Amino acid sequence: MMLKGLYSVIFIVLIVLMAILIVFSLDTRSTTSEVNGVPVSTVASLDASGYDAVILVTYPADAAVQPVQALQEVLENALDLDSALRTSTAVLFTPRVAGGRLIISPTGPITPYDDVRSVYDAARRGMDRALSSGARSPILVVQSNPDFVDADLLTLLGALEVLYVPIEIREWFPERGPKLDRLGVYGESLNRPLDSLLRNALALEEARAVTRDIAAGDPEIMTAKAVADYVRQEFTNSQVTVEVVDDVETLKREYPLFWVVNRAADVVERHRGNIIFLEYNPPTGTPEETVILVGKGITYDSGGVSLKTTAGMLSMSRDKSGAAAVAGFIKACDTLRPQIKVIGVMCMARNSIGEEAYVPDELVVSRGGKTVRVANSDAEGRMAMGDLLYEMKERAANEVNPHIYTIATLTGHARTTAGTGYFIAMDNHKARETNHAYEFQESANSMGDMAEVSVIRREDLRDYRGRAEGDDIHQVNNRGSGERGHQIDVHCRGPGAFMLFVSDLHIADVPYTHLDVAPSTGQLPNRATGSPVLALAKHHNIMSATVALQLHSDRTYELGQTYTVRQIGMAGGGIASKLNGSSFTDVTSTQITAMLRYLRYGSVAVWRGRGRGSCYALTFASLEELSVCCRPLGSGNGISDEGRIGLMEERVGRWKESGPLKSSLSGRNITAEAVPSCLHFERQSDVRACVTRTLKMLSRMTYLGFGVLLVFVQALGVYSTEVNGVPVATVTNLASAAHDAVILVTYPQTEPVRPVPLLETILASALELDRALGGRAVGKGNNNNLSALTYVTSGVKPMERSSRFRFFQSPQVLFRSEVAGGRLIVSPTGSFSAYDDIRSVYDAARRGMNRALGTGARNPILVVQSHPDFEDADLLTLLGALEELYVPIEIREWFPERRVKLDGLGIYGDSLARPLDALVRTALALEEARAVTRDIGGGDPERMTAQLVATYVRQEFANSQVSVQVVDDVETLRREYPLFWAVNRAANEVERHKGNVIFLEYNPPTGTPEETVILVGKGITYDSGGISLKSVSGMLSMSRDKAGAASVAGFLKACDTLRPQIKVIGVMCMARNSIGHESYVPDELIISRSGQTVRVTNADAEGRMAMGDLLFEMKERAANEVRPHIYTIATLTGHAMTSAGMGYMIAMDNHVARASNHAYEFQRSANSVTDMTEVSIIRREDIRDYRGNAEGDDIHQTNNRGSGERGHQGPGAFMLMVSKLNEGDIPYTHLDVAPSIGWLPNRATASPLLALAKHHGLIRF
Repeated sequence: MMLKGLYSVIFIVLIVLMAILIVFSLDTRSTTSEVNGVPVSTVASLDASGYDAVILVTYPADAAVQPVQALQEVLENALDLDSALRTSTAVLFTPRVAGGRLIISPTGPITPYDDVRSVYDAARRGMDRALSSGARSPILVVQSNPDFVDADLLTLLGALEVLYVPIEIREWFPERGPKLDRLGVYGESLNRPLDSLLRNALALEEARAVTRDIAAGDPEIMTAKAVADYVRQEFTNSQVTVEVVDDVETLKREYPLFWVVNRAADVVERHRGNIIFLEYNPPTGTPEETVILVGKGITYDSGGVSLKTTAGMLSMSRDKSGAAAVAGFIKACDTLRPQIKVIGVMCMARNSIGEEAYVPDELVVSRGGKTVRVANSDAEGRMAMGDLLYEMKERAANEVNPHIYTIATLTGHARTTAGTGYFIAMDNHKARETNHAYEFQESANSMGDMAEVSVIRREDLRDYRGRAEGDDIHQVNNRGSGERGHQIDVHCRGPGAFMLFVSDLHIADVPYTHLDVAPSTGQLPNRATGSPVLALAKHHNIMSATVALQLHSDRTYELGQTYTVRQIGMAGGGIASKLNGSSFTDVTSTQITAMLRYLRYGSVAVWRGRGRGSCYALTFASLEELSVCCRPLGSGNGISDEGRIGLMEERVGRWKESGPLKSSLSGRNITAEAVPSCLHFERQSDVRACVTRTLKMLSRMTYLGFGVLLVFVQALGVYSTEVNGVPVATVTNLASAAHDAVILVTYPQTEPVRPVPLLETILASALELDRALGGRAVGKGNNNNLSALTYVTSGVKPMERSSRFRFFQSPQVLFRSEVAGGRLIVSPTGSFSAYDDIRSVYDAARRGMNRALGTGARNPILVVQSHPDFEDADLLTLLGALEELYVPIEIREWFPERRVKLDGLGIYGDSLARPLDALVRTALALEEARAVTRDIGGGDPERMTAQLVATYVRQEFANSQVSVQVVDDVETLRREYPLFWAVNRAANEVERHKGNVIFLEYNPPTGTPEETVILVGKGITYDSGGISLKSVSGMLSMSRDKAGAASVAGFLKACDTLRPQIKVIGVMCMARNSIGHESYVPDELIISRSGQTVRVTNADAEGRMAMGDLLFEMKERAANEVRPHIYTIATLTGHAMTSAGMGYMIAMDNHVARASNHAYEFQRSANSVTDMTEVSIIRREDIRDYRGNAEGDDIHQTNNRGSGERGHQGPGAFMLMVSKLNEGDIPYTHLDVAPSIGWLPNRATASPLLALAKHHGLIRF
């Protein structure tokens, strides 16, 4: 009996012990773990026993970070004695902390151009300093920062990164393994539980360690086979399945593009390639989404037979970083167990050189059945991934909410464009519908995994189509151009970009994003970064949720509670809102932004529009409702209806400061109630489409604001005027005897454009006789999946679908008696893919007018139609045709008989969504303004000297609403604008080349202006490079270096004609950068108007100098204007051409403009009127690279590192610094128009006049 009782006691004790062990294990799982071989635990105090130092990241005094109470006095005393401690890492000796050592690591000043990397870098420096001090068991202090939602997490990750030891060192020298004995983590004033925070950080660092091991592993240690073994071991007994395909015949049969890359390496047993498939599934339940990752895993890239240089081979063992990131992200998922499914593909090959190497000229049939012409064996990454991407596209059709990524170190061009430390994200059409790349960028940047966004454009597709018979895709750009190198390298010849087309993702309804991580993964001798693991982790919400949000310093809102935010306004930088019945007004715009971003933790669906009145619609998994609709600082009112309606498409018009929304389609007021049926849509694209349809319906109602006279005149059809010397009048009869031809822009059958009744029958019969009007035979074997296209939308049997026909874009002349002059010029737009834009319409109109001129027509009729998908298609049809009528100013003056190209032009409107007369009047005003811009911008350097430009401008604005003031007094220029003066010093020796500054000002005839637009334009009449002389070829077109100033005059001309209710101040900085004995030279130190010293380093960087002082003056003046926005417009850098490509300007905001997403809104406006725009962001390194180096230097004129990276962003930073627009609250945007203004022998484009006109409301109906 006693024995039985003893057994019972023992049994109970064992149960208790087991329970204790379970509780202990659960407890330690949340507070103690290990990473990089170092045990990590939370601690309760800064003097905890067993530790020998404390590491503290310190912030500037103006940061909204609660000081650590126990250390506040120590820090204050130290800063009183040594102010350098605000910027320099140091060790303070104090008995108040463990080990008597307090390592302080300051972030340094945090400006609007800094980001969370300031915190990450400070933590990294702090840990480095702790190690060098001899500490073996430090405590890291972690704090929250309302300006950076993930500052606490990034503090941990920055410190943990330093503890990583490369895999070779760990294996070869075990004694050099863990760098610490242990690490304590102390949290104070956190807005989320420390244990959860630490668990996320350790999981992410473990994932990054996996990524680093594979990516940075020596090419003999991390061969494809070794990587497979490593991955198998890493995911043993895990939630991840691993499958390795390494059978030679299988690879050759299933993945032919991959196979050819690895063919040479396959000769060496240990270098043989493989494909590693990984799959993570959540332990329970259905996944919310499926993330599919295809990673480039080139274990070494010699370039193959297209052999790299010696210098170019360094770090090529890291060409497997994309595949490494796939394994790393799945490792994080295996630890954190998010409710998503992840499929990973690691394409492991080696690009060797040898007798089996693949070579240019080979023609390979891909898995998708398309032929690929090899052109460069050093373009192996896209080949290795192409077949696998196609396979994943097929698989995605059966997955839940799939999104595919390719991750690859693909191009050096990405580094040139974005700079080291930034990867570039590019969406296909489907992902672009939801602004995925921009959302991904926001997620990435919040984690210090910095991203830029590029847009895949129509030329990226067209330039890489196969040319030889039988070729579907060309592997690389065959033009030899370095422009758009990272966008293009995602593509090759074929109907789509290489990665898109080889996988059919250009037509599939599967969202896809390519990440070019070449600049961000870390090159030797630097540590591999693990990018983009953190970005993916943040964006796909794999981290465990903590506290929902904190809006008050004294109030925390937690999971499990219900909070409803009905509306949040941001007027004046404060917030007035109702949250769960409680009112408060003490929350800053920074805090609300932080809240919105912070809600990415947990299962949060975030949609952020890019427009004025950007709406955030958020739903937190454990909250019944949390919907927020707000507007960014500086924009108009938001409309709140549970955050479900996002009226931000450009077709909806600009948000007004108060009152209802005004539709740019009809001029009618639109409220949320006007589109009630749109409220149930969840997806941005669906809401946008619904709102657009509703507004189009409204636009077909009565037009308001044009007056009875306009309606009367329109009915009579007698409206006429003149442009480019040609009388223009509306007509009502296509068979008018006064005219001698009809020009018709035609659309594919798939486009919803109503046919012109009279012309429909003509086209139908013509197509029966000549199928070339719908396509042209280009040879057999081009399996392009292009639909045959016709030019009418009904009544004609479409051409048969045939792979032997491509759309024919050349205008054709049909001889038909039914139309004026018996000539119908048919000018097709060409096919519309998801990557085409309004330029297709504009170009067709231009080609049509050209063809009409070629026939000898002197008085044609242009047919204008509306297009529901392109709001301004009718206007752009007119402008495209009118452009062809422009005659250069020299020709007009020298040869009067050649001054006009037509005797007259008739305009016929059919099925228009807005009045034809108003449309024509707007088009003529804009074309007249563009003619002014072309005259000045394209004028010969002797015809358009600074003095002659002043004369031209005075004449153009005589008796107008625009005032003109010319400052040309030498002493005034020297005194008031010293930077401008230095540039023009040499030219001043020649009387006719003397410079001046031209001030223009337009005010509306009546009433108060709604806003003030301030334009400062670069007007270099000729740029020789000065003493930094350009090459001979580099001087061609340098007379067009005045295009920025020309567009200022052009925009003022448009305002003078159209009379918008805005004020415009224009400054034309007219100088000549000559070479001579008075040339300004590198090494000069000049005091600018703003009082800052500028060190000249390159006389060929004259544009920024010419504008700098004027920009500062305008900044001072803007303080007294109504809602000011300043622009600089300049042909500033060749780097902009390299990055964006010819035809695209680049917009860059300062911090104030960026708060309202101005550049993205401007881009939307510009793109809608063919003034194509890309957006770049001015970053912290752009500011730092232009700070003076020598004592006494405030600003360096050019990049002080001598790097070619970020070559257009840096000059934008110079403009900010020299004008002090990096401070204060004036919104400013720099437009680098070097790629878009048109260079000889092409016609000057007048960019960005149309963009400015659209964005600032001159194009209204």
